[in-house]
Amino acid sequence: MISKKLLVAGAIAALSLANAAHATVIGTWNLASSAVQTTPVATSAPGYTLSALTAVGLTGSAFDNHFYFSGWGSAVDLNKYFQLSVTGTSGYVLNKMTFSTESTVNAPATMYVRSSADNFASNIDSFSWGNADVTMGDFDFDALGALGGTTTLRFYVTSTAGGQFGFANHECPGAGCSMADVGRDITLNGTAVPEPGAFALLGIGMIGFAAARRKNKAAAS
Repeated sequence: MISKKLLVAGAIAALSLANAAHATVIGTWNLASSAVQTTPVATSAPGYTLSALTAVGLTGSAFDNHFYFSGWGSAVDLNKYFQLSVTGTSGYVLNKMTFSTESTVNAPATMYVRSSADNFASNIDSFSWGNADVTMGDFDFDALGALGGTTTLRFYVTSTAGGQFGFANHECPGAGCSMADVGRDITLNGTAVPEPGAFALLGIGMIGFAAARRKNKAAAS
């Protein structure tokens, strides 16, 4: 028979796993800190190590509230991209990234995101905007499934127009503070994946809850 202490431990584990199953903020990148070709990590959740957001193969330099560059083409160029990496101490799922974009020309542009999971071979998601205003966007990463170790994300922009394109906002006190199109910083959300042993405790916890329920019903009858 399962001991009372083990049932209690299982019940506690079950509650902990239920809480862990909710998506949470893994990290943020504050565009107010953008400089040259790097935006540093602003915050990171326990259990995760995040890299700075960097620009590769692109012309121009970032400044506060703006991380956009020229040099993009009308098709994805694998040698020109933004990049950041996520490393988890245990398994994890990336859920969504929220951000805002901007360009220096009134022309359509599309940003694509790929990952190291398939060596950057296919698009996970994309976001398009049509003018020079700061525009809110997001990427959905559910298609990646469960991940482990380090995952690198790369972001590619395409446009038929010349100009600078990328992430930006007009949050105070940075550049563009007084403008109506405020936008937001970059936020990455994810969910921790419990270890196999934790699932065993979850099963024990469920047994414990069922046993307690039967006991209460018997006492009430």
